[in-house]
Amino acid sequence: AYPGEPADALSGDAALRAGDTTAARGAYGESLEISKRLAAADPADGQAQRDLWASLWGLANLPGGTGWPAVLAQLELCSARGFLHPGDEAFLDIARNRVAGGAA
Repeated sequence: AYPGEPADALSGDAALRAGDTTAARGAYGESLEISKRLAAADPADGQAQRDLWASLWGLANLPGGTGWPAVLAQLELCSARGFLHPGDEAFLDIARNRVAGGAA
C-alpha cells in the first residue's frame, strides 16, 4: 500500500491478508475498472496513472495472477512522465524482473 492508494485496492490488500483471494480479486478488479476510467479521462493526472499501476499490481500479485507485462508498461509510462514517487522505483525494478523471468 502507498499513500493515496485507491480504497478498493486497500480493500483488496485487507482481503488478501485475511486469506480471501476471491474477495481480493473482486476488490482489485473494481479498483482496476475505476482506475482505467480515471487514467483515460486525464492522462496528465499522475495520481490516476499511479492508481492504475497499483490496481494492475494487486491483480498480478495474486496467486495465479497474470498481467505483469501490463504492470510493467504502466510503471514505465509513469516513469517516463515523471509520475513515480521515489519509492516507486523499487516496484518498477520488481516488475521488470518478473517480466524478464517469464511471469505472465
